[in-house]
Amino acid sequence: MFSLRSSIILLLVLFVPFLLRLLGSEPYPAVLLPSNAETILKNNFLTIKNIRLFGIRNDRSWEEINKMVFFEPIPLEHAGIILMSHLFLNANRIPQDSKKDVLYRKLGLLRNRTLSASDIYELHTWIKSRLSANGFATAKIRIAVYRENVLIQTGAVIKKEILYEQVYTLD
Repeated sequence: MFSLRSSIILLLVLFVPFLLRLLGSEPYPAVLLPSNAETILKNNFLTIKNIRLFGIRNDRSWEEINKMVFFEPIPLEHAGIILMSHLFLNANRIPQDSKKDVLYRKLGLLRNRTLSASDIYELHTWIKSRLSANGFATAKIRIAVYRENVLIQTGAVIKKEILYEQVYTLD
């Protein structure tokens, strides 16, 4: 009887992540899929989505910003979430709610995504200080999302396309 009771408890515990996965999300830590499961394996290459930041140098040319240095002391694995929201640089941008967002909102796990004017000012001040510390002009920042096809054997990029690109003015 002990084995049946343990099995039922285990079934119930694992059913919740399974249900959330069916709704389009999976809680951390991943129970059903490994890390980076969204990376798609096709033929002999991987398709990877990459978010990049660009700043303006003194000669007015755009140069890619090293994300590790820019987000220091924030760990780089957390920077992806920040970049996915495009740093909330556009106060009017409210991402569309998915099924998982609606569920999380009902459970009280998701907060409102709007920022106050003081929050936006503080964010712009922080971004300007990070740009200045890395030797970039503080007036603008460009965020671009690339989709790259990378050969598995060599690691060479065989195709690269821009999915999204936006220049934000910080003044």
